[in-house]
Amino acid sequence: MVTITRQPASTNLFSGGTVVFAPLVSGTGVTYQWRYNGNLILGATNSTLTLPNVQTNQSGVYSFYAFNGGGSALSSNAVLN
Repeated sequence: MVTITRQPASTNLFSGGTVVFAPLVSGTGVTYQWRYNGNLILGATNSTLTLPNVQTNQSGVYSFYAFNGGGSALSSNAVLN
């Protein structure tokens, strides 16, 4: 079973800064897949998503899908303004 106990939080974009989406998920052996505007982000499979040197073209909606052998969960959307 997978349970999202803290959803990713929306934040403001500051060009050149670093954005970190750090949700909390309970469950054993959880795998993650992050999404940007509904599309998979290739290679973004960590429990947190770090965007260094963020630029305005990266604004949008971020979410993730967490799953293990017992189930799955889709996060709420976090907006990067």
